[in-house]
Amino acid sequence: MKLRQVLSTLAMLITALTLFAACGKPALSKLSIGGGEPNLSLSPSVVRIALKNQSICSGILVAKDLVLTAAHCLKAEDTGAYTVVFPEAANDKLRAITEFQKVREDSLAFFPNFDLAWIKLVGEAPEGYKPAAILGDSSAIAPQNALTLVGAANDTPCHPTDAVCRMVKLGVRLTSTWSSPHLINLAVVDSVRPTDNSGTCPGDSGGPAFIHYQGQDLVYGVVAGKDPIFTGGVATACGSPTSVLTRVGEYQDWIEETSDRTLTIIDPSANKLSVDFLSSTLSDEIPYTQWQDWFTKPKPNDSAWATVHKLLEQIVLEFKENIDPQEIPAIFQSGGTEWIDKITTLRSLTLGFPDQSVAIEDLRPLIALKNLSDLTFLARAYKGMNVLEVLPALHTLSIVGRVVPRQDQGLFTWNRLNVPSLETLRLSQIMPSQLITLDWAKLPKLKTLVVSAPLHKVGISWLKSEGLKKLETLQIQELSCDIASWPTVALPNLKSLSLRSTASLAESEIACLRWELMPNLSEISVQGYRLDTASFAAKLPKNLANQIKTQTP
Repeated sequence: MKLRQVLSTLAMLITALTLFAACGKPALSKLSIGGGEPNLSLSPSVVRIALKNQSICSGILVAKDLVLTAAHCLKAEDTGAYTVVFPEAANDKLRAITEFQKVREDSLAFFPNFDLAWIKLVGEAPEGYKPAAILGDSSAIAPQNALTLVGAANDTPCHPTDAVCRMVKLGVRLTSTWSSPHLINLAVVDSVRPTDNSGTCPGDSGGPAFIHYQGQDLVYGVVAGKDPIFTGGVATACGSPTSVLTRVGEYQDWIEETSDRTLTIIDPSANKLSVDFLSSTLSDEIPYTQWQDWFTKPKPNDSAWATVHKLLEQIVLEFKENIDPQEIPAIFQSGGTEWIDKITTLRSLTLGFPDQSVAIEDLRPLIALKNLSDLTFLARAYKGMNVLEVLPALHTLSIVGRVVPRQDQGLFTWNRLNVPSLETLRLSQIMPSQLITLDWAKLPKLKTLVVSAPLHKVGISWLKSEGLKKLETLQIQELSCDIASWPTVALPNLKSLSLRSTASLAESEIACLRWELMPNLSEISVQGYRLDTASFAAKLPKNLANQIKTQTP
């Protein structure tokens, strides 16, 4: 797949993955459960989360002053602007919050995983509201069981100051549950009334799913939203029947230990997610070489987790024409065991492209991709740079920088770029100073080099011909000779030279070119420089001069 196609498809997937993350925007406050029936008994524990007097999400009261909701509904910078709305209270409907905590601060990057947070209220809930009990062992509920979602009807705005906020319930069917290193304690439900408007919408994020168990209604999960992993790789609209839930009971230890509140748990789980699991990290020195090791071993806080998750997404993108949509969740559940051969023959991969949701900072899992031939990533700090040395089929590498590098991403260690098999290196949006430490001797097979730095002049002090004797094609944007001289050692195999300026640099900027040191040069292109074509061509060998004379400025 070409890079542009990969990026376009990736952007579509990211948009789909963050569909429900948008519930934090006030503009979506009117969207909520469609096709539901009036709720008669479940809602005295169901609340709405408001941001600056706009209802954005739902929640469930689980202690007198503690509410559970979806993590993606909350942002640290808005802490003082949130209120919790108790829509069925006779009066005194609002409560400010003292604090909230997410399972992970970066939970949105791993959506739908870890999409859970608690909120502490200022004071207790109003009279008439009762904390809901939680089913501890959600694994006891088999697919096909009936659940009930509760939220605000999508025909009432439910603003904090509104007197009317019609709460409704929606019957759903549990279709599947998932527990793996990359589908952590999730469930998928479908509406029992699959019409065009009988499902959840962004304002329902964080709302409860109840199960009638042993004669009482217990919280089974909270709504995370829609996710293409479970909808055939495509986004689904507001009101569509399929939704993803975070199963709550297994988070008991985390909720109680971090909030210092005691929950009412029925049938506690024997497989609770420990606080240690959710917060601890692994050593950087993990000697894994097999794909399944990387899939099953790293904990969520280990940097390799995000890389593995990205690779699973890439499998779906690259092979979507051959994958039954029903197989997609199984790939994230098992690590794609049945796709191992296809994983290891993946030939094109884009990691950490600008502002994608999962920040890639670890290259170590790539060791499983023995036939990877084309890789693109950001110029940032990585663990496992040495993995590139042992990918025998890696022939093309594209590194995308930023005009202003982000401090939180660290600096790319150019002197550690060691890829013996590399034939093509593309460097874009690179600051010239970043290239000084490149050791061309570590790229002995390099034939094509492309460098662009659109907002900077590119000097040539980094261009050390001693390590570029096999170079055949050189393309540079904004080349400037005012910083250094052309390499004094010949580039004997250079056949094609392309120079381009979008800044309309003067001819003097390329006056240092030594044509006699490029004896086999047969193609030349100079675009965007302010040339005196006749005088410039006069300095060139005849075959090159004719090319310059016929080029369009």
